[in-house]
Formats: sequence, structure tokens, C-alpha cells
Amino acid sequence: MTGLKKDVTGLKADVTGLKTDVAGLKTDVAGLKTDVAGLKTDVAGLKTDVAGLKTDMTGLKTDVTGLKNDVTGLKSDMAGMKNEFSDAKREVRRQVTKRLDQIQVYQLEYREDIRDAYKRIEKLETKVGLEPDHS
Repeated sequence: MTGLKKDVTGLKADVTGLKTDVAGLKTDVAGLKTDVAGLKTDVAGLKTDVAGLKTDMTGLKTDVTGLKNDVTGLKSDMAGMKNEFSDAKREVRRQVTKRLDQIQVYQLEYREDIRDAYKRIEKLETKVGLEPDHS
């Protein structure tokens, strides 16, 4: 019987050790459950963040599309302005050339008129007996 007593004592010790292990495992499981609950909260927060980022991304994509459209419109406006500027520049050059041509015509006409006037003045001075002034 002594062998049986030893077996029972050994089994009791094993049971006590197993109870201690189970108690430790229960504590570990409780800690893991707390960690899992914390992780679930973190994941829920991250999902909310991701949803917010997706919303932001959609808004940014819309903004980018709008800005691209603005750039396209501005490029078109700029091309139109360049054409208008070129047209205006050509018109100004044409007007300046025209005015310069008119000035040259007037200069030639007035030179001739002035020469004629000087000749008449000289004739009048001669008629009235004055000495012509050739200055």
C-alpha cells in the first residue's frame, strides 16, 4: 500500500501543480481578453480614421479635378489673350506705320508750302523795297 500512497501523494501534487497552472492560464487568458478588447477599440478607431481619410481623399480628388479644369481654362484663356495681344500689336504697328507715313507726307507738303511762302515773302519784300532776310 505504500506504493499506492505514494501514487496518491504524487497525483495530489500533480493536481495541485495543475490547479496552479490553470489559475495562471486563467490570469493569462483574462489579460489576453483585455488586450483583445483594447485591440478591438484600436481597430475601430483605425477604421474610423481610414473612413475619414477616404472621405478626405475623395474631397482632394474632387479638388484636384477642379484645379485641373481651372488650369485647362486658364491655358485656354492665356492662348486667347496671346492671340488678342498679337492682333493688338499688329494693329498698333499698322497704325504707327500709317501715322508715320502721314507725317512724312505732311512734312513734304509743308516743306513745299514753306518754300512757297518764303518765295512770296521775298517777292513782297522786294516789292516794298526791303532787303530779303536769308537766315
